[in-house]
Amino acid sequence: FRLHPSETKFRHHELTNRFPSVPISLEKPSTKSLAESVKDAKVVMGINSMAIYEAYVLGKPAFAIRPLPSTCITIPIPEEQKLDRAVDAKKTNVLKEHPEYFEHHPFEDLLPIMIPSIT
Repeated sequence: FRLHPSETKFRHHELTNRFPSVPISLEKPSTKSLAESVKDAKVVMGINSMAIYEAYVLGKPAFAIRPLPSTCITIPIPEEQKLDRAVDAKKTNVLKEHPEYFEHHPFEDLLPIMIPSIT
């Protein structure tokens, strides 16, 4: 989990306690850039977050979750990656595919574009 920049405390203990066998790590925005977090992630999920789009552009499996059926997802990702429940990610082919974008555009080439201070 990565905290939102406006959060100071992790607030999803109820969710993580339901899955005690799943290892959980917590990341604070002050310890790593968003680009670095996305690079290190296996999958990125969120509601309407720039991290989802950044992951998608980098060729990482990325999903937007609707907290309510009426929630409009505005992130420009394929419709099959806009889900009603996180578990629905298993039903998509996204986790099985090997995105070509990331292979043709190595992260090291994209990082300076996303974080200009890196040269």
